[in-house]
Amino acid sequence: MEITVTKKDGKSEKVHSKLGGDGPFGAFSAEKAMKKLVNFIEN
Repeated sequence: MEITVTKKDGKSEKVHSKLGGDGPFGAFSAEKAMKKLVNFIEN
């Protein structure tokens, strides 16, 4: 899955995540991706 967030100032951030994904790290990958996006939005 790919998520792109674009802020009003035109900056964008894209993250790749394997939601429900591959083995034991699927959920961790999704959580890490969301934290990265939230951090981008807040800064």
